Amino acid sequence: MTNVLVTGGAGYVGSVMVPQLLANGYRVTVYDILFFGREGLPDHPNLKVIEGDIRDTPRLATALDGIDVVLHLACISNDPSFELDEGLSKTINYDCFEPLVLAARGAGVKRFVYCSSSSVYGVSDKPDVTEDHPLVPLTLYNKYKGLCEPLLFKHQAPGFTCVTIRPATICGYGPRMRLDLSVNILTNLAVNSGKITVFGGAQLRPNLHIQDMADVYQLMIEAPAEKIAGQIFNIGYQNLAIARIAEIVREVVEREFPERAPIRIETTSTNDPRSYHINSDKIKRVLGYAAHGRGCGSRPLPGVQGRPARQQSRGRPLLQRPEDEGRQSRLRMKPIAIVTGGAGFIGSHMVDVLLARGFRVRVVDSLVGGRESNLAHHAGDPDLALERRDVRQLESESSLFRDARYVFHFAGIGDIVPSIEQPLDYMDTNVQGTVRVLEGARHAGVGKLVYAASSSCYGLADVPTREDHPIAPQYPYALSKYLGEAAVLHWNRVYRLPVNSIRIFNAYGTRVRTTGAYGAVFGVFFKQKLAGKPFTVVGDGTQRRDFIYATDVAQAFLLAAETEKTGEVWNLGGGNPQPVNRLVELLGGPVVYIPRRPGEPDVTWADIGKITRDLGWRPHITFEEGVARMVAEIERWRDAPLWDADSIARATQSWFQYLGAEQRA
Repeated sequence: MTNVLVTGGAGYVGSVMVPQLLANGYRVTVYDILFFGREGLPDHPNLKVIEGDIRDTPRLATALDGIDVVLHLACISNDPSFELDEGLSKTINYDCFEPLVLAARGAGVKRFVYCSSSSVYGVSDKPDVTEDHPLVPLTLYNKYKGLCEPLLFKHQAPGFTCVTIRPATICGYGPRMRLDLSVNILTNLAVNSGKITVFGGAQLRPNLHIQDMADVYQLMIEAPAEKIAGQIFNIGYQNLAIARIAEIVREVVEREFPERAPIRIETTSTNDPRSYHINSDKIKRVLGYAAHGRGCGSRPLPGVQGRPARQQSRGRPLLQRPEDEGRQSRLRMKPIAIVTGGAGFIGSHMVDVLLARGFRVRVVDSLVGGRESNLAHHAGDPDLALERRDVRQLESESSLFRDARYVFHFAGIGDIVPSIEQPLDYMDTNVQGTVRVLEGARHAGVGKLVYAASSSCYGLADVPTREDHPIAPQYPYALSKYLGEAAVLHWNRVYRLPVNSIRIFNAYGTRVRTTGAYGAVFGVFFKQKLAGKPFTVVGDGTQRRDFIYATDVAQAFLLAAETEKTGEVWNLGGGNPQPVNRLVELLGGPVVYIPRRPGEPDVTWADIGKITRDLGWRPHITFEEGVARMVAEIERWRDAPLWDADSIARATQSWFQYLGAEQRA
């Protein structure tokens, strides 16, 4: 399901979620009245923005043509706004809801995801409010949010999956900012007035970071229908009293902005008695999802971003103002991430995800293997900068790393076959280049470095392969990548540099390498298909590879940066190995079988249990869907080199000479 319509997609949550969906390959239609404009929505070939009122059902029905999933966010979204004009608000939040559901079902939409609210629970003294708790709405906004839920489920049918989300109070930065939410309000007051006014204070509020909310919506798109049909899910991270949130805000703002101290807290009465403590165990039990805690509560708190430091708050900036003064205030800065090799295959997908998440990105790339065209869709984006630099020549005090929160290290030489003939180049680039990146990150005090390691370090491994499997690299490329990882972990132990390493299995996806030495199976096959030539399949094609799509890789790397864990190694694969013959079957065409290469495993298969447990990560893109996305862009391989059995034999002569002799010995 790749076509998604988001009502209210130009709003607070939509302005974070829509770029994320686009970065993950979805085609998105935003249907929004655009009362506040479309700021925050990118110019993207897969984004369509329709200015429309959700009460105009006939117009909305035309927008549903070809849509697979509806994410319904549009509404009057808080109590005071609702009560300004109760009649008008009811028409938006309730009266047009069932006609919208019927229009979606009639248009062949497969899935309808409704954003309700945890405020429907009203007041409860239960220690944990679960989804079966009675609804006790205290306001009209809460009332009509709750009344829509049964209207949705009334129309569920085979092929039309309906699910409701009851999110906690959202917090954190979004391009279309809201300052009427508890954590955001208190942070704004602390930073800009030096005084926090607390109304009441004893009321419990469940909190959830806006990025976690976006992740949950994507999860609802991709989850198996049988697990979510007719279900209601609470989603929250921390349940805290308003008074405690105020204390945390004061502590963090005074630490990060000492010039604003002391910050006073004043308490006054309130006419808002809502207080409840939601339980989010169901979504974890059913779908394996738990909010990552990117910032609502004790630590880290969203909205305040200080100097880069290993123990700083990891949240996104809450307020952003134009940088029109002589200095760049910490308050105005978006978080900065560095992607070495960011013009390459996986690195460019990492850039997509980071820009969608609100980062400023510095790409460091020599453009020997990477290509500027991989970043062309971000042309003109002020948050992206490309530095044409060789990592082997970086200085320890390089300004490239200044103020960076995260470093994602993908730069290196990735071809396997030439490593046998050019071992010095591989050791120099993949080992010494990594050490130079580590030193730059260490001297700048970055928050986390995540290293792109390789599963080739395991050699001919037992499957599924766990992280504690013996290391046995079979060729210089594998050895160089493992030595780079060893350096990364050494810098963590000796210098306390926060790092994590991810051993990638068989990554594939759009922008995969199309030039250079023989090796990348997709580039080889796609060019052969374009040229009408047979596919050159190694061995009998039954060997299986654990393919993992590039956007899934990028999402895992971001989670590895955001986690508090450090010094960890994780395997990363799809967990469902596919035979090479399956790829040939999906592409369609004649086959020529060539000799099997010594030193290559029959199957690669990542045990992904550890990364799933530690980070809550899981692959989203199936092999069939990933191949289809690549085939849709097959023209990119028009200029790739055309290989046949003879040219491959010449290119791999050294492989057989050295590795074949090793096996015979």
